[in-house]
Amino acid sequence: MKANQKTFALWFFLLIMAVFVIKAYDQKQNKMITDFNYPKLLKAVENKEIAEDKLVFIRERGEIRGEVKTEFEQRYGGTQFLIDGNTLDSGY
Repeated sequence: MKANQKTFALWFFLLIMAVFVIKAYDQKQNKMITDFNYPKLLKAVENKEIAEDKLVFIRERGEIRGEVKTEFEQRYGGTQFLIDGNTLDSGY
């Protein structure tokens, strides 16, 4: 194999890998609900729209992560949510 062919093969491989990484990142972003907030979370919990097998985690920083059920994906524009901030006493 000539040097030019090796260089071309390397650049082609790097281009394909970059496309895969961008696609994976884009798919993850499409699953995130962009405008989900704490009042919406409380309403979703009341309406039993949170996936039971995907627990909601409250971390030390006040971060809440979770997923809504797949049948409500169209309503919220995604399945995963992330709320960052203080939920005060009502979060406990």
